Amino acid sequence: MTRPSRPRSRRGAPVRAALTLALVAGSLGCATKVSTRAFEVVAAPNANRNSPVPVDVVLVRAEPLVAAVSVLSADEWFQGREQLLKDHPADLEVRSWELVPGQILEIDRFPFPSRKGFALVVFADYLSDGVHRLRVDPLREFRLILNVDGFEAQETR
Repeated sequence: MTRPSRPRSRRGAPVRAALTLALVAGSLGCATKVSTRAFEVVAAPNANRNSPVPVDVVLVRAEPLVAAVSVLSADEWFQGREQLLKDHPADLEVRSWELVPGQILEIDRFPFPSRKGFALVVFADYLSDGVHRLRVDPLREFRLILNVDGFEAQETR
């Protein structure tokens, strides 16, 4: 014997619609434009104990990911980068370079197609222990200096 189908309650429909709308609005977001327009990377002659320094500049386009990315160490970033990018292909964009000691890299234009995003975070993969992460989006133009065991950003404008 089959049971007669019961009419579905519409009580949950407004809640589901509101959650869906919030998720869509949250994922689209009203991304601000990061302030950074240009920068240069300067590797000191003895940078990373005389070894190449992999550097990733990450544009975070989704506000909920800012906190998650901003607490990662460089080791965590470089080990999990591939999966993070697969999990969030529209929300994280990366530009990568590897600089040798003594090299200067000038980025005279913002390296992403758009400055829309919530954060710009730099990770440098050093041989030494440390977090080796820096949020640079408040800076309009800066010089990233790769030193022996760590790096820093100096505003140039």
